[in-house]
Amino acid sequence: MKRYWKMILLAAILPAFLLFTSVYARQSKTESALLDQMSSIRGINYSPRTSSSWWSYDPNIIANDLDVIKATGFNSLRVFLSYDLYKTDPEKYKQSIAELLKACRKRDITIMPVINPRRQDFYGLKDKLKNEPDSLCTDDFEPYHYLHWIVGNFDEPYADVIICWDLWNEPDWCALLAKDDMEQTNLAVKWFAKTAQQMKLKNPYTIGFALLENLMNDPEMVEITPVFSYHCYNHLQKDFRQAYEDARAVSKRHNNRPFLITEFGKPGAWQPYSDCMSFCESQKLGYYIWEAFTQTMWRKVQGIVYEDDGLRVSTLPKRIVSSYKNRSGYFTEGYDLTIAGSNRLARTFDFVISALNVTSENADPQKQFAALETLYNSMRAVVPQWTADFEDVYKPFTIKTDQKAVRKTFKAVLEKMRPYIRTYGDHINDNTLGGTATICYTDTWSNTATYTENWETEEFSSNRYCPTIYHSGLGKNFSKAISNIAPERILLNGFRYEKNKQYRIEADIRPPKTIINSSAESYLANWAGFAVNISADKKSDCGVIAAVTSFGPDSSQPAVIFVKALNPCRKLFTKQLNTSDFDKTGFVHLALEFSQDQQLHGVIFLNGIKAGSFDVSQHMGEQLVALQGNIEPPAQPGVNAGYYFDNLKITDPGSSKILFSDSFEKYGRNGERLSYTVDTVALQKLQILEQILKP
Repeated sequence: MKRYWKMILLAAILPAFLLFTSVYARQSKTESALLDQMSSIRGINYSPRTSSSWWSYDPNIIANDLDVIKATGFNSLRVFLSYDLYKTDPEKYKQSIAELLKACRKRDITIMPVINPRRQDFYGLKDKLKNEPDSLCTDDFEPYHYLHWIVGNFDEPYADVIICWDLWNEPDWCALLAKDDMEQTNLAVKWFAKTAQQMKLKNPYTIGFALLENLMNDPEMVEITPVFSYHCYNHLQKDFRQAYEDARAVSKRHNNRPFLITEFGKPGAWQPYSDCMSFCESQKLGYYIWEAFTQTMWRKVQGIVYEDDGLRVSTLPKRIVSSYKNRSGYFTEGYDLTIAGSNRLARTFDFVISALNVTSENADPQKQFAALETLYNSMRAVVPQWTADFEDVYKPFTIKTDQKAVRKTFKAVLEKMRPYIRTYGDHINDNTLGGTATICYTDTWSNTATYTENWETEEFSSNRYCPTIYHSGLGKNFSKAISNIAPERILLNGFRYEKNKQYRIEADIRPPKTIINSSAESYLANWAGFAVNISADKKSDCGVIAAVTSFGPDSSQPAVIFVKALNPCRKLFTKQLNTSDFDKTGFVHLALEFSQDQQLHGVIFLNGIKAGSFDVSQHMGEQLVALQGNIEPPAQPGVNAGYYFDNLKITDPGSSKILFSDSFEKYGRNGERLSYTVDTVALQKLQILEQILKP
């Protein structure tokens, strides 16, 4: 009887047990597969290489971009989606995303799309987020509708291409910079992730945190995503590895939850790509470096492929440099003053001086080794050749390391770097159009504008967009021109008007295509053109600006030509333009013709036809000319100012004699910048360091 009941009990329990073990096995296998999938990512952050990112999506450019990325050995992209285009033209945007996904599928490349809801949509909703989160799960609430639209259109149809969703990029950092309510931000992030969970996505999802400590201190934030991720821009390898160890500890506390790093790589600020990539691959850690192409405000700090499709070779793994044969000529002549801060090199020299300017008894081998790594990586940022990873060349110093040998090592690194540190700031043109004199370009603002290393903290808004310097870029008809990534001006140095003579200044100009501020008044802040009668040694403007804007995202923001007098600022002339006034590459031909006497009288021409006239009724400043671009902060992800000038001429209208000219062909072809900023503080520190390193 007992045996009979045992058989009955076994018959009842066995199927349940088998079902349980089957589910458990299936679940374990799924978790294991997810771990393998995340650890296999060798990815790169990517924005379409067009002047305005998603706004002017071009399948041909995308195809070329993906081929370049594939050729460099990456297998996945992290791509930022555009909320603004989703709101403006959802059908067009849907088509663009679908085309990108299909193009990646064709090349066996996966994608991590970054969704990014707007922080401001959650303002004032702290109580609801706390007490009534479900009440926000309605199409009337924009973040819910936005998430539902994206995953509804792309999650299941492209599950083979989308490897993971990034729901929100750096919500902690963005909130910190904007001085948002951090509690409200955390509630919003958790609501967004839990909402994604309720939608039962086919693909896993993560949140790209800028600061790993925000995950370490908030277990719930880790639990709400199947994968957790962080960013790390520490330039010392010991700090980069410590961040990994901290992340691994978080993973263990959460049942070995998969994790990856979705941003690193800042060679212009001394964090080379190859060191970090090698470490991640040795630990089977999935990653996305920042970023594929040198564009937008970050182009002088990060990016592996320049406009000429050539590599930034010095800080990449050798396997990429060896397999991708095209080398870039960009930024290989002279120290590249990065947007990371004009005192970056000076601070490096300070660090080295502090580490070396001690007695042998007081030497700190760890500090000296960190100083050597910093100097070595700054050298790697400027030399045009491939260089080995730091730890493949040097072994850590110890208390027994001879100080003479230490100094000899520093001196060898500095000697390799020294030829690339600029000590002068001008460059002369190629004069291709046949002018009788050459033009020397000089940055007019770098010596007066404030630039501080604290731009990522409380001084972010006022200092991030300070002038840096113009550089080479694609111009009209694929010739080379000059462009910029921040409000700035270059001076046609050496040119002076003669009084009582007429002059005509003209050039092909392409203003920025992306419009940041949609208000009618501030719209005029997004432009490119001429600055005339500029006093280069004064902080305040003094003269006339004649410029052209581009079309906004809708017809309520037409392009205009305008003339403004400075200082004080007052409008002299404004005229709306038609789309037909721009050629297919976005250029117009702008000319300013005026007589120079005690007052300034001028005529403005568009594409050779008179558009209007103006009268300044005031004599102002020195008789100088500059090219200038301007775009109003704050910038948005993917914004590329993209001002371009080409075929500059200054002529005498009476005789049609060309007085000055520049097609910018020479410097575009060689990848040289037309004007260089000299870090005078760094040069002073360099002299001190060289004195310390003397035998």
